[in-house]
This record gives sequence, structure tokens and C-alpha cells, in this order.
Amino acid sequence: RGCPNQSNPLHVFLVALGMANNFCEIWGFHTIAPHTDMSLKYTNTKVDEKVALVPTILQCITCDVRCMTYSMSFFGWDQIGGLRVNSNNAIPSLVAASGTVLGEILVWGAVSDETKGDRFNSNVKVEKGLNETAQKWVSSIVGTEAGAGRTFESSKMRVGPSHRLKGHLGSIYSLKFWKNGIYIASGSDDRSVRLWKLTALENRDRENTNLQNDIKDKGDFIIDSQSFHSYTLIWTGWGHTARVWDIAFASSPSNADPRCDSLPILISAGEDSTARLWSPLSSEKEITYPLRGHRCESVWSVDACEGIIITGGNEGCVKLWDLKSRVRTFRTRTAFDNLKSSMVNLPVPKDKLVQSDSTPT
Repeated sequence: RGCPNQSNPLHVFLVALGMANNFCEIWGFHTIAPHTDMSLKYTNTKVDEKVALVPTILQCITCDVRCMTYSMSFFGWDQIGGLRVNSNNAIPSLVAASGTVLGEILVWGAVSDETKGDRFNSNVKVEKGLNETAQKWVSSIVGTEAGAGRTFESSKMRVGPSHRLKGHLGSIYSLKFWKNGIYIASGSDDRSVRLWKLTALENRDRENTNLQNDIKDKGDFIIDSQSFHSYTLIWTGWGHTARVWDIAFASSPSNADPRCDSLPILISAGEDSTARLWSPLSSEKEITYPLRGHRCESVWSVDACEGIIITGGNEGCVKLWDLKSRVRTFRTRTAFDNLKSSMVNLPVPKDKLVQSDSTPT
């Protein structure tokens, strides 16, 4: 950590990359301040104006269930405000959820809390932990010339899945964690959007268990709790007429619905060229009209930030949508439609009818 400069030329961080064959790689990056990268000395690169970024692969983690992976989502690092070591100077746990071509979701520990020992996951087969590997990597680049970490020897690990979520009838194209890992949303080839919740198994719950507090700072609880908790399908959304490519969570806009202020909004993008909005914890149906506007066959991607929905279509166009106005407009139109449907047509006496003098031509 730290900003690279002449007196402090090193800045390190870790990145997790999900791969297609149900494994992930942990890469370490370190920066080199200007004038320290000797490999650029005899090139045309202006080394006095640039900071070099050097990647090094540290560890490869493979899930024992080998299959084609169509999507993957991580929980445990970015959700806690960035990667930080804990009180034991250990790298926090990282949980992976992978969506397979066969419609199954696998939840497994990509990085374990090694201070917990074998209790974390009895299925872990590791030749060297990430903490040990990362420490050796940092030691190999501190006080050395640029590029010292490029020949670093990485480690390997194999883990078994802790949770297997079944219910989709097609390949899983998108996955997202929400609410400290308690919820997982998924979009599939079967045209559905689904929400899964980590719940206590019947008659096997611990006393005074608070899931949100247990998962708040560590993702290892999701893996370590497999004996008394399981992900359960709690909601299914139907509306797309073709495959669902991407999903994203958004906070409910203020004053959009007082009952839903603390509930998430789930946004899905599909091959039917629409994006659709859902409130899975309060309604089975869509909460607004589909977002239409892309002149293409598919809306490939969707995201949300500070009340703005961003969609990207395969025609190369990106569109921005105001979440609050969309929800408010839908509520207004729905209320008007309900008012019209509740109106009663009263009979009018014949002597009160007004005859028209005009004759149709």
C-alpha cells in the first residue's frame, strides 16, 4: 500500500480473476516509481513521467467440480471497502460463486482464513497458503530492481464446493452477491431471474445466530457454515422472453416507495433487448415498465450507480436511465389505471341524453 514515489517506490495490491474452467487466479501487482524500471532505460518510454505496473501470478485455486463456467462472482474483498489484512496480519477470505453450463451454482472458498486451520474447510488441498505466498512475493520485490516478481513461483490449491444451488433449467450467465453474501442473484438461459438466501437448516441452527454480523467482516462464514446453513431459492422472476445475460443490484430510490426503502432493486438485461426492474423481497412482478431503447437484439450488460442505471447493447451503444423517475412514473400510471378500473358507469335516463344534430357522412 502507499503512493509510489522516489522515497517509497512500492505499492502492492491483489486481484482475483475468474476463469472458464471453474478456477480462479490470484494476481499480485506492484508499482515501480519513475526512474526505477531499468528495463525502460534504452527505450523511447518517458520513464520520468510514468509509473510501471508489474503483474505476478501468486496462486491458482481450482474447484473440484470441473465444468465450463459461464459466470463467476466474488465476495469478501471489495465489499469490505478494499482488501485489508485482519488483526492476525492475514489476507481476508474470498468466496466464489460460479455459474455452470449445466444450470448449477457452486459456492466455494477461493481464499480461506488460514488462521482458522482445518476447521475452515476439510476439503481444502493446499501446497502453500496465500498468506505465505504473498509474504514471500512482497519480500522478493522490496528493495530490488523492477521486474523481480516476474519469475516468482506461484502456488496451487484445490477446494470442494460448500454449497450447490440447483433450480435453473439452463446455463447461468450472471451471478451477483448482495447484503454481505446472504443473498445471491442469478440470471439464466431459462429466461428467469432468481434470488437465493443463506438460511439456517431446520433443527440445526446455532443459538443467537446473526447472519449479517457473522458475515460483515469475513466471507469465511459462508463456507464454514455449510453444516448448519444452506442457500435456498426464495424468489423467481419471469418476464424476459429470451436469455438473461446480466444482472445488477441497486438501492431503492428515496421516496419511491416507503415500504421498500431498505429493499434492493434487482435489474436484469436480456436477449430480448430489454432491461427489467424487480423488487424480489416485496413483489413477484416487475416494478416498472421494461427499459426499451436499444436498437439491437441483446442488452449485454447492466449496472447501477447512485440512482442511475447503465445498460450496454450489442449495437455498441450505452444508455443511462434515471431509476427514481422510472419507478415514480410507473407508480403514477398504475394508480391511474387502478382508478379507472374502479370507476362505476351509472345509467343515464333517456330524457337526459343529448342528441347530436350532426349527420355522419
